[in-house]
Amino acid sequence: MPSHFCILFASSRPEIQEQISIGLLLVGSNSVFFEISKTKLKIAGKLLPPQSYCYLKDTVRQISQLVEAENTKVGSLLLEPMNISNKFSIGYMEYLSRYSNNILTFSNPKIFDLDADNALFEMLFKKYVDVFVTITGVVPLK
Repeated sequence: MPSHFCILFASSRPEIQEQISIGLLLVGSNSVFFEISKTKLKIAGKLLPPQSYCYLKDTVRQISQLVEAENTKVGSLLLEPMNISNKFSIGYMEYLSRYSNNILTFSNPKIFDLDADNALFEMLFKKYVDVFVTITGVVPLK
C-alpha cells in the first residue's frame, strides 16, 4: 500500500527560511505515526520568542491529539480496516506544505510504495529528524 510522510519544521526566522526539523508524520493506508524530537523542540524554544514557542508547542499538541483521535476511531472498529480520514490525506498535507508559513511548517509529502510500520517510521525519523532518539510507544492505527 502507498504511504506518505511529511517532515515538520520550526521556523526560527521565516524571512530567510531558517528552520529546524522537529518532527515526522508518517501516514499509511490504515495507520498514522507521529513523533516530535523533544531535544530539537527545546532547541527551537531557545531560538524563538516565548509567545512563538508557546504557539509551536500548542500546535504540536493539537496534531498529537488528532493522531490519537484517529487511533481511537480506527482502533475501536472491529469491522474491516478503515482508511485514514482526510485530516492526513496527501492533498491536505500538500495544502499544509504550501500555506502553513508560520512558526510550524510542513515539507511537501513524499509518497512511496511501502506500508507504514514502526521500523520504517524509526528509520525515517532518524534520517530526517533526530538520529539520537529512540522511538518508543509508536502505535499504528489498526
